[in-house]
Amino acid sequence: MTGFAAAPGGPAVSGPGPLVRVQPGTGEATLYCFHPLSGSVAVYGPLVARIGRDQRAFGLQSVGLLDGWEPDTTVTVMARRYAEVIESQASGVPVFLGYSLGGVLAVETAGLLAGRLPVPPRVVLIDCDPLYRPREEGGPWQILARQALGIELPVDGLAVLPAEQALERVRAAGARQGRIPVRMSLERLAVMLKVCEANEAAAARHVPMPYPGTVHLIRSAGAVPDADPWHAFAERAVVSVVAVGHHDIMGAVGVPHVADVVRPLL
Repeated sequence: MTGFAAAPGGPAVSGPGPLVRVQPGTGEATLYCFHPLSGSVAVYGPLVARIGRDQRAFGLQSVGLLDGWEPDTTVTVMARRYAEVIESQASGVPVFLGYSLGGVLAVETAGLLAGRLPVPPRVVLIDCDPLYRPREEGGPWQILARQALGIELPVDGLAVLPAEQALERVRAAGARQGRIPVRMSLERLAVMLKVCEANEAAAARHVPMPYPGTVHLIRSAGAVPDADPWHAFAERAVVSVVAVGHHDIMGAVGVPHVADVVRPLL
């Protein structure tokens, strides 16, 4: 995957790298969407469109998804890479948006860029914690199926199968559900799984530094705003709770609610 040329007046994107266009647009704010554990930024497409068809947005994807690149193995290395890219491209008001691991990356990158951008970034987090806590069993296989490919697949037992057989099951389920091409290569799925493994391992090892600024946090139903763990890591945490569950927050049910919270911050 390679970058795309930006809209007039927006950041330029050139050559293969982590920065990709999610949506062209105009206005003072530029939305930067940080990849979740899957490494892909595809999950942000419906949300950005719902926020507004004229909202300029870019994504920071895992370099491990690029041909010939290995995944970064720590959150710090990822954040340094993304900070360098954003610093060289940023214009207008930068807004950092992150779901899952993307939230941690957004905060880490914003901390690295403190005082280095003409306008300090606004940081918006979607249902993520500062310290990684697996939400479900299945590890990288569940991340690959649910988050990277958007398919429903029981992953129990996949890890003990021969790799090719396990990947064939994932491909078959994805094709049946219309999420991936029937002839998608197993090699490509193996690359995606490798990225999921690397990102989960990086998230599990990471301990965030205090963030000297405000984070706007969107939590799923049942959250207790006053007890949110981000209060201990950010100078200020503003918590909004939306009436959807964790697994629905970035889906068709949750996107309108999340967009309603994000839009005023732009």
